[in-house]
Amino acid sequence: MSGSQLIRHAHRADLTCLQPIERASAALFPAGRIPDVDDVMPMEELERGLESGSLLVAVSDGSVVGFAMAREQDGDFHLTVMAVHPDHGNRGFGRRLVVAIIDEAARRKHPGVTLTTFEDLPWNGPFYRSAGFRVLGDGELSPALRNILAHEECLGMVNRVAMRCATAA
Repeated sequence: MSGSQLIRHAHRADLTCLQPIERASAALFPAGRIPDVDDVMPMEELERGLESGSLLVAVSDGSVVGFAMAREQDGDFHLTVMAVHPDHGNRGFGRRLVVAIIDEAARRKHPGVTLTTFEDLPWNGPFYRSAGFRVLGDGELSPALRNILAHEECLGMVNRVAMRCATAA
């Protein structure tokens, strides 16, 4: 990673650019896969992530180009959102954000990171598998993960799975 590209904890000044990044990233999904590309992480949630230190940003040449946020859930760290602006895609920012979230989880002594994602889209399930995540079987789902998947299904999101990656904690 060059000096002009880094992953760091978000600053308050970063918050205003995160929703536009998420909206631009959501536009990459095939029609009908997500219910509303304008349904982005609420500013209040982003502020909570900032305050808890669980909101990370990818910076390129001084500009925020992506972000990831997690929260504590069922003893693990749950990745609630990860987005990279399409203009900066395929440059490793997503992978570096995921690795940074896993590292943050380990630093906080969480045994793993969980997420829900589309199993079939290359930049979703296959991407997370390549980063060390595995699909959880039905018997491994916590009540919280079951609720998230059920909510996503109610929104019309199909082919969603829960995944987990163990940390070094």
